[in-house]
Amino acid sequence: MVRVTNKVWTVAKFFLSIVGVLFLALTVLIKVFGFGEIGASEKEVLAGFEKDGIELPVFSTVDTSPGKIRLVRGGQGVAPLVFIHGSPGDWTAFSDFLRNKNIADNFSVFFVDRPGFGESNPGEAVASLEEQARRITYALKAQEVRANLILIGHSLGGPVAARIAADNPKLIKGLILVAPSMDPELEKIQWFNKLAQTHFFSGYCRRVGLQAIERLCRTGSS
Repeated sequence: MVRVTNKVWTVAKFFLSIVGVLFLALTVLIKVFGFGEIGASEKEVLAGFEKDGIELPVFSTVDTSPGKIRLVRGGQGVAPLVFIHGSPGDWTAFSDFLRNKNIADNFSVFFVDRPGFGESNPGEAVASLEEQARRITYALKAQEVRANLILIGHSLGGPVAARIAADNPKLIKGLILVAPSMDPELEKIQWFNKLAQTHFFSGYCRRVGLQAIERLCRTGSS
């Protein structure tokens, strides 16, 4: 009995050692590559911008009657680039794009708090894609965004972006949909979905996505 217990304890220590090493390695990766910043609050995002010498974005709220839409604007360029987040979320989901010099220098970047999220009537459920699209379009036009717009919609922001493009074809220059929730039949949960939710893999995917969007935007601005 003692031998069995000792053997079990030896095996347990071995596996605990492996887990410890993996945890340490993952911690180092998160620290080095910044994956730990995923899900940062608005206050943390802005503090990070100030610390790194990045110009702070400008916040504005537009009355869209009914409701209101908050827009966050950054970048030094002219071509309008608009990001629409999924659910749940707010503008901070895309805040890292202001750290990208190519995007910040060449685009006038807008981040949208969708109806019911962030500071756009938080907690108010707006199920209608048509109404969400109307409010966001109204807010953008109030900021003099009236042509050559490149829209980027992620997850449930995808169908909203698509609806804006369908309702305002003359306003749109380009439409980029990132993992859009367009068809429930195509959204069955797979084993790798849970893996992608971890800090390491979600951070990696986010960086790969940023690079891909940067290339698409560079092509669209030319």
